[in-house]
Amino acid sequence: MSILDKKQMTEEDIKLNFITPAIKEKGWDGKITMETKITDGRINLKGNIASREAPKKADYILYLNSANPLAVVEAKDNNHSISFGMQQAKLYAEMLDIKFAYSSNGDGFQEFDFLTGVEREISLEEFPTPDELYARYNAEINDGSGLSKTELSFINQPFYTSQTTYPPRYYQRNAVNRTLDAIAKGKNRLLLVMATGTGKTYTAFQIVYRLLQTGAKQKILYLADRNNLIDQTIGGDFKPLEKVIHKINFLKDDRTTIASYQVYFSLYQQLAGNKKEDDDESDEEVLARYSKLFDKDFFDLIIVDECHRGSAKENSRWRKILEYFSSATQIGMTATPKETQSISNIDYFGEPVYIYSLNLPEDKDSLLCGNKNNLFENEGEESKFYKKYPTIYHLRKALMDGGNFDIRLYYLALHHIIKYRGHFLYEGSIEDIRDFSNLMKGLDCAIADSYDGGLNLFDSVDSAKVRDILIDKKSGLRDKQVELEKLLCAKSKREKEILKGITGQKISPYVLFGDEFKEEKSFSLNDMSDEEFESKRSSYGESFTLLDLMHSVCNYVKFEKIFEGHSDISSAMISVYEKHKADLVLLKKVVRKQSKEDYNKIFRSVNEEKNYVNYIGYTSKDGRKIKVKKCKDEDFFKYLKKYLNGILNEDNFDIVSKIIKEIDDRIFLPKILHSDNGLFPKQVNEFELKKIIENMVRNYAETEEMASAVLSLFNYKIPYYVGPLTGCNSWVVRTDEKVTPWNFDRVVDLAKSNEAFMRRMTNKCAYIKGEDVLPKASIIYQKYDTLNQLNKLRINDRVISIELKQTIYNELFLKYPKVTDKKIKELLVREGLCSSSETKDITISGKDGDFKSSMSSYIRLKNILGDFVDDDLKSGGKVCENIILWHTLNTDKKIVEDLIEKNYGFIPEIKANIKQLKGLTFNDFGRLSAKLLIGIEGVDKTTGQILTIMDVLYQTNQNLNEVLNNESYNFSEIIDEENGIETEIISYETVEELYVSPAVRRGIWQTLLMIDEYVNAVGRQPDKIFIEVTRNDGKKGDNGRTQPRKRQLQEKFKNIGSAYSDIIEELSEEKYTDLKLRQERLYLYFRQLGRCMYTGERIILDELNGNRYDVDHILPRTYVKDDSLDNKVLVCRGANATKADTYPLPTEFSRKEVRAHWKMLLDKDLISKTTYDRLTRIEPLKDDDYNDFINRQKTITDQTAKAVIELLKRKYPNAKLIFSRAKNVNDFKNRFNLFKCRETNDLHHARDAYLNVVVGNVFDSVFSTPLGQSRKDGDVWRIYNLKKLFTRDVIGVWSKDSIKIVKDTYSKPSMSVTRYATCNKGKFYDETVCRKNDSAITAPRKGKGPLSDVTKYGGYTTQKTAYFAIVTSVDKKGKSIKTIEAIPVLVTYKLKTDTNAIQKYLESYLREPIIVIPKVKVKQLVSYNGSLCYLAGITNNQITVHNASQLYTDNTTDEYVNQLIKIIGMGDNGIITGNESQYITKTNKDGVIRIVVNKENNEKLYETLKNKLDSKIYKGLSAFASFKKNMERGKDKFCELSVLEQAKVLLQILKVFRCNAEISDIQAIGGTAHSGKKLFAKNITDVDFKLVNLSPAGLTVRIRKV
Repeated sequence: MSILDKKQMTEEDIKLNFITPAIKEKGWDGKITMETKITDGRINLKGNIASREAPKKADYILYLNSANPLAVVEAKDNNHSISFGMQQAKLYAEMLDIKFAYSSNGDGFQEFDFLTGVEREISLEEFPTPDELYARYNAEINDGSGLSKTELSFINQPFYTSQTTYPPRYYQRNAVNRTLDAIAKGKNRLLLVMATGTGKTYTAFQIVYRLLQTGAKQKILYLADRNNLIDQTIGGDFKPLEKVIHKINFLKDDRTTIASYQVYFSLYQQLAGNKKEDDDESDEEVLARYSKLFDKDFFDLIIVDECHRGSAKENSRWRKILEYFSSATQIGMTATPKETQSISNIDYFGEPVYIYSLNLPEDKDSLLCGNKNNLFENEGEESKFYKKYPTIYHLRKALMDGGNFDIRLYYLALHHIIKYRGHFLYEGSIEDIRDFSNLMKGLDCAIADSYDGGLNLFDSVDSAKVRDILIDKKSGLRDKQVELEKLLCAKSKREKEILKGITGQKISPYVLFGDEFKEEKSFSLNDMSDEEFESKRSSYGESFTLLDLMHSVCNYVKFEKIFEGHSDISSAMISVYEKHKADLVLLKKVVRKQSKEDYNKIFRSVNEEKNYVNYIGYTSKDGRKIKVKKCKDEDFFKYLKKYLNGILNEDNFDIVSKIIKEIDDRIFLPKILHSDNGLFPKQVNEFELKKIIENMVRNYAETEEMASAVLSLFNYKIPYYVGPLTGCNSWVVRTDEKVTPWNFDRVVDLAKSNEAFMRRMTNKCAYIKGEDVLPKASIIYQKYDTLNQLNKLRINDRVISIELKQTIYNELFLKYPKVTDKKIKELLVREGLCSSSETKDITISGKDGDFKSSMSSYIRLKNILGDFVDDDLKSGGKVCENIILWHTLNTDKKIVEDLIEKNYGFIPEIKANIKQLKGLTFNDFGRLSAKLLIGIEGVDKTTGQILTIMDVLYQTNQNLNEVLNNESYNFSEIIDEENGIETEIISYETVEELYVSPAVRRGIWQTLLMIDEYVNAVGRQPDKIFIEVTRNDGKKGDNGRTQPRKRQLQEKFKNIGSAYSDIIEELSEEKYTDLKLRQERLYLYFRQLGRCMYTGERIILDELNGNRYDVDHILPRTYVKDDSLDNKVLVCRGANATKADTYPLPTEFSRKEVRAHWKMLLDKDLISKTTYDRLTRIEPLKDDDYNDFINRQKTITDQTAKAVIELLKRKYPNAKLIFSRAKNVNDFKNRFNLFKCRETNDLHHARDAYLNVVVGNVFDSVFSTPLGQSRKDGDVWRIYNLKKLFTRDVIGVWSKDSIKIVKDTYSKPSMSVTRYATCNKGKFYDETVCRKNDSAITAPRKGKGPLSDVTKYGGYTTQKTAYFAIVTSVDKKGKSIKTIEAIPVLVTYKLKTDTNAIQKYLESYLREPIIVIPKVKVKQLVSYNGSLCYLAGITNNQITVHNASQLYTDNTTDEYVNQLIKIIGMGDNGIITGNESQYITKTNKDGVIRIVVNKENNEKLYETLKNKLDSKIYKGLSAFASFKKNMERGKDKFCELSVLEQAKVLLQILKVFRCNAEISDIQAIGGTAHSGKKLFAKNITDVDFKLVNLSPAGLTVRIRKV
């Protein structure tokens, strides 16, 4: 009994309880599909928004067999009548060519018979069985005469399907069945009309396949009009028949060799002859030529593709040829049948047997269909339109000027304006943006803020004069700079550099901003894209404000040049069009006078690469527009200028010279479509939009509401900081109302969303858990940063007094945005601490180059708000701090303005200066919180005074690190108390909150899982956790320097006197390339101008690499491992021995002439300020210095490491986190000859992890002891000596025997390597789009639309695998087999709408597939006949795998392989030749040879690797056995090779052992270039196959036998 009344049941309930049982009880089980999708759903376009309607689905389709559906059933709930669904059922039946339609509400069935036209009602029990319905069909078809024998054979023949050939869509099935039905009825001329992109070729294949299979046709000719189309067809849809296909070639074929094929392909032109219709060859001659190959009755079926092209014409030559084969059945296929007075497809082929058009209502896609003239009734109207409005800007201008216009023209203009509306970078009206004076004021303020002394370049000059100079098209960039220098009286380097920048020339960041940017490469603001420019924001910090305004000037100049004095952009563009038109007429006149050949070459040829056709991107031929690849504008003008110079003569001198000059001035042939158009702010188009809308509403009052919506749409944008509007990854603050362009500002809280966005990216305080950090521009943070640097300041190598420090802070830092040594010296004179003459002997040190800190925020706000700033700071500084915070959080100035006005608009000083406050720019956040610096109140234990950390920084000479570690204060205890100690549960959701990339997030999570695994294995919480941090503080390369060393040196040598002319001459020699200058000694030699830095002696270049000179570390490596060039000098070996590990330098190294040389090198920018300070220091190192060096060992800059550390602190609060520097580990390996070799295996990661624990533990044990506490025999004995760290015992951590244990562990083969298995997403196919004639294409570029036609637009060849599945199925012999099947990404994507998508996919090429294991990830570890490997992909019917068994090699082998790599690199760079019999690549300190690369050692390694392949772990995969045979066969060839060539072969051999996709090129020993590729068959029925699952740390292994 049902739990629901029938009337309460839904449609699905009715189907489940009544209709489905009634149908199945009649024997339809297995011959029925439910919810079958017929169409994808119609696409509707409203405005610019496309939406798809629900797809059409039939509730039930009943089948005679897979090729022939017999009935459709439509269900409704019981509140409707039985016949209510009949209309829908009939519609689906007509679409599917089905003869019986049924409707039901669960009470019975309504039946309609299309063969008889009878409709009746039957009970549920009366529903017909398959046999009954088929019998009725057979009895009623063909007017009651039943099915013929041929028709029966066609019905029983299924369609062709396979893994790569999908079943036909409904309209393709209809087309095939209608065609076969017509053939069965004896019709010999048939016409199929199918829209472009609907699969005509696929349909033709299915027709041919079923006719061949039934034997109805044996010889088939397929005619097409393009060769590449034939190749595409043969290699594409017809590929399953490739063994019986032949492509006709009249020159080579004869009737004896081609008779054995079944399907023939030919071009129309081949069949009819290559000559034109009006050639002298008669029809008889043509017929005689091809009748030699084929008798009249040779073919029994001919398919004519694109039959409208030739066969439609009655007197065409190849129409006569078709008539020659008149006995054959002929099928014409087209998307566009021709019907004119002289041409008719229907006359020849008859009425279409089937038409499928995208214009049919059930399939119409409004994005694709419609006639060519969408806005015009006929081509004549369209032609008139383009004559009147040659460009869209002509139309826009006309609509702005007013008058009565067709509403369609308004639509065109509005569509164009919204589509190309412009950027949103500027605020205000178009008048504001084009006001150059405002831009100049902003630039002047930025200059004043950036430099001490208050540069005011543009303050007293008429901005209009500056503007006129900048936008003058006739002046060169350098000329403009010179003119501006005169106008503005610019004299300093920085002033001139600013002018270079705004004129679009390259600028030097070093000249603009000082030492901090000396390694930055020069760049032009004019040549940068917005993305490239924006990428500099983070690295330039506050300096970016000046760059930003300079960049704005460059952009202003660009678009003002385009305006050329016009009031609107349309007028400007019309002017560009007219200029181009006039120039083109002139140019064509000149070229036409030379020759027709030149004219065609420049203006018509598509074979050139830089002609006018390439310049504009298209040409016309026979009324058709042909697109070509565009060239760069400068390439075209270079090409054109070269041509014009070549034809210059007396006759054309004036006109050609004029053109050449205009080319040089960049004003010839200007284009409307130009990259500079992207510089237009949206206000440029908004101005025109409003005028056009105003006129439109005046003419069409009913458009007023729509006009308002268009304006909202024009101004609609989702700011980047709002992010996704929905979903788990969104941070937007909004109401629940649906977001539209018309309510966006009301629904979304922009300010709060922006703050949420910034907070996601902002780290928390480095010391206090959960506290937000301060902006870098915060006055509090800048004060901390300034005091922290000032507290290390030294004058003449002595720490300055607290009183002087405070004076410098108050008198210099609070008044000048940039404090220099010069200003400090001037202050010393004013304070009476020295005389003016003594300042030249004063050295200021304790800082790295110039001061990096500044109180610029205080100064900028003080300049705007005056004394209000000081009053605010006295009461906590809330107003100033919030203004800075809002700017840092929001790049949208409107939000900042609203916040300031809303919160502080009542304050007079604020209200009067809101516009200026809005214009400020502050970027980035610091790493400390306000709570840490001014919120925590600690106690000075010696005095009892209550202080904040900021108070201590101001009142002492201690920096932050010293304050926190000073036991006289209790700040550390308070911080620990704030943070608390409790274990926190860390989930993946916690990790997801981190603002890092998905790959990094995954790595962090894997790290946490591994640690948990180790903890569980040991059974207790860890005491210590070691974390490796980057070798160079996260920086890659040489501090980001990109300029080649040679050019860098040559630039700096320009200002050096004649005393060093010999050095300059040496550098100019060709042999000193950038590659050579990568050699450290050579580079230091030139940098030091060939002088020893300790003695001043001349260094002999020829003896540079001998025993006479050393590279020394100024700060010895016993103190700090600083291997940067700032800490290295080239010196005489004797002087280096004298210095040893002494620091500061011995006094004899500081002679007057040597110090003068150092100073000269500093002034010429050949050495850095850091190098100079280290060389000149005379004060001995103190405990503070030692502690500073120690703290460098503990500094963490890598953001990923920081994220892991933060999570580990929360998860294991009692564990000690120890930071192990990769650099220290590298030094340890070098000291004890522990070698890393990536070419042999992947174990270096695990080995490095082990060494990080060893080295990190020693460093921690040494440096955790406060300096000076260890004593020996009553004397202070400093443990701090990096060179001796591993030579002395460290109790409980290190002893003389430790290294033996370390080396044994390092070489053990017990280390695990685990890989992350994944399911691929995203791309359906390989990214490469293959050309349209590529026979390997398996899928179109798009499923619908023009790009679905592979014959025109090409397609993809390789489907991307999402994952694998283990499947059982039945083979051709009926035997059950087990296979690994690759499941494509495309199929998994279909799961969203079809839960059976994978099953259907497998059924398309397997018999009775059953999924055993539904998902096996890519890179899953498996065991195949005992060999471990990773599943990687699929190649044809084989599974591609990567080796998973690591090659274990000893330390000696790894060292030797490293030397092979070294000599190959030397050979590639021309340093060595390949003729030497041996290479000595490594010696020890005493010069004793350790490593020799020669044939004997190479052959030993060769034999070792060959024998490794006998190992059991490699026996399961045949690739290893084949590779070993190649090595055995190639041994003699290997021995004959040179040592260098042997080294290359050995590295290729090692690739076969690698656990990745690498393959080996062993052609040198007789193998192939692709040896060692690892594959196995998909069929694993008789294979020992296991899935192996390793835990993240590899401690747990789970094996599943398959």
